[in-house]
Amino acid sequence: MEDILKRGEAKGRPTGPANLGFFQSESGKQNADNVFVLAIHYDFKDQCKKFRNCDARDVKNLEATFGKNRNCNFRSLYRPTREILLHLLGNQEKLLRYFSSRDIPSVFVLFFLSHGNENGVIYTDYWSEQLNDFISFTTEDVFDSLKKLPGFEKSLKLVNFGPCRGNLDDAKFDRKKDYKDYENKNSCRIKSAPEMPNTVIVYSTVETTMANTSERGSWFVTILCDVLSQIREDKPLLLFLTSVQHKMHKASLAMMDLATNLPLGQTLEVKMFPLEEH
Repeated sequence: MEDILKRGEAKGRPTGPANLGFFQSESGKQNADNVFVLAIHYDFKDQCKKFRNCDARDVKNLEATFGKNRNCNFRSLYRPTREILLHLLGNQEKLLRYFSSRDIPSVFVLFFLSHGNENGVIYTDYWSEQLNDFISFTTEDVFDSLKKLPGFEKSLKLVNFGPCRGNLDDAKFDRKKDYKDYENKNSCRIKSAPEMPNTVIVYSTVETTMANTSERGSWFVTILCDVLSQIREDKPLLLFLTSVQHKMHKASLAMMDLATNLPLGQTLEVKMFPLEEH
């Protein structure tokens, strides 16, 4: 387990406090000096038809944006098994050791980058002959693990899910079609709460919808990093995420589906749970 956890670990530690933001409460302003950023990623390199050619670019972009430019304590975890991943996320001692830190972070940013499906499924790139499918975990598995970190209760947990969330055949609206049998009941529905205060969950796309990629990486990571790098003044977190969503919509208008001549749509879905500070 320890050998696998060393893969992708950033060299060294930040030389000073992070420059990602600050908390505003009734008692005043406090900088978010200690920020953990963890990118969990799978590239499916042994699966030609499933290969995620955006993976390396995404991780490089995240490391530059958060680690180098914002001085966050950045780590990337490449191809962890389901068991190792969930154990790490639910073990406070191991997690702090992985980030070479004795202190609980003020902000814990997580990115999950892989293939996915409906109902919160996130695939690892380990194949199971018994299942005849890739071994997977779910968003609920992630929440169940994070709930086991008692010291992180007051930390802002910013959990980003980048995988596709399915593929709805009739997702493209056509005025000539009859939509009486149209079903998209899972879209934007909160199926389970993480039961953790100070948590913000960001999905790259809504339920039953594909996530897009380009030669620069996935839309989600690329646009989020672009907006963060271009910020010139303080913005509340929700306003920042709205800016990411707006830029993603503009990208959708620029990318046309050749088969239908309609935009390849993708939009962020954000869930915010009780926050003690802004």
